Formats: sequence, structure tokens, C-alpha cells
Amino acid sequence: MIKKITERGWPGHFISGSKCVFNRNTLLEFTHSEPLIISTVGNLRDGNSTLSEIGLDRYYETMIFYTTEEDGYIEADVSKQVFIDKKWSINREDYDSTNNIDDMAQKMHEDNVKEIINLGVKQAGNESISGEMDDNIDLARQSMMDFLDEKQNPLINPESSYYSMFDGVEAIDRLEDMFTIKEMMIWAKITSFKYRLRVGKKTQVDSQSDIKKILTYEDYYCYLKEKLNA
Repeated sequence: MIKKITERGWPGHFISGSKCVFNRNTLLEFTHSEPLIISTVGNLRDGNSTLSEIGLDRYYETMIFYTTEEDGYIEADVSKQVFIDKKWSINREDYDSTNNIDDMAQKMHEDNVKEIINLGVKQAGNESISGEMDDNIDLARQSMMDFLDEKQNPLINPESSYYSMFDGVEAIDRLEDMFTIKEMMIWAKITSFKYRLRVGKKTQVDSQSDIKKILTYEDYYCYLKEKLNA
């Protein structure tokens, strides 16, 4: 049963959350279970105020996490994500279909909050279905894993064989075989930050290329995070 709902004024997740114009961070505290954070971020603007993707083919995303306590604050534990069967991202087609994309993001966030609350109330009110919330999460997790199996790795360019090795295997695939997902996430984060440090210090063309690389590696980081949590 829901005990308390708190809206917080900072991004709940995403490596570039501070650069997102839109964010919602809702803390749900329950009577008999661990708190959850529902976080929506989007409307990421690059250095030229251009709308940028925050992940593969999406401009906004809603994610749900279990929590951890840091210095007295309850924050999202991004290694423990919860999946439910609700719309969680806004893509270009969505963006082009409305005059107010932030309203769509608000509704997406609220729908996820309501679904989690409904699942929690249903679970508390009937012992015979006490596992239904976990069952729904497991089903959504499997759907996410199936989706990730088909999802294109952001670092693979189908139109280029530049990083294809002698045996036809992409270099990034070989790296993923050699290292863990968490190790690859650290590499992606460091690589993205490296390009951020040098943006604007070379020619305009090079800077534009660096910005593209920043977004690509941040996209790859999100791709890996979804694989880790699936």
C-alpha cells in the first residue's frame, strides 16, 4: 500500500540528466515494501540548443528503479531497474505527432506512477495475487530482453566495415565478448567524457564530430545499461 508520494526537483537518472530541460523524479514509499523512484528525462539540448536523442531513437524516457540511500538522500539504484507494461519512451514519430511534447511526457510519467501504485494496492489487498506484481515485472523484463536482442548496437555502422575484423566480427562485438557489461559501461562513460573535454578546442568540423561521438557513446552506455538490467 502506498504510504507517501514525493516529487523531487532533480533528474533521477541519465548521465546527462542535468542537460535535459524536462525531468520528473517521483519517490514512492510503501507500507510493506521497498521504495521506488520513477524518473522521466527528456528534451536534451546540445551546445547549439538543438534537440538531441537521449538514447536510441528516443527524446524522452521513463524508468523505474529500486532505491539506495546516499548521504541521507534516497536516490535511484540504477543497477536495479523495474519493468512494467507501460509506454516508457517518446520517439521522433511521437514528437512529430503533437504540438506539446512535454504534455505527452507528463502523461507518460503519470501513467507509470499510477500503474506502480495500482500494482502495489492490488498486491497488498489480496494475498492470492501477492505475486502478480513480480509476475508482471518478469513478463515485461522478458519483453525487454527480446527487444534488446533485436536492437541495433549504437557503435555498429551497417554501412561501414572499418571496424570489421579479419574474421568478419565487429570489433565492438569482440570487446563485449572479452569484457563484462559493467566494464564496457565504464569504458563508454570515460570515452564520452574524453570527447566532452576537448569539444571546442579544435576546428568547428572536428567539434561537431566530437559532439556526435559524445551522443553515440552516451547512447551506447544507455544500451548497455538496458542489457544489464534486462
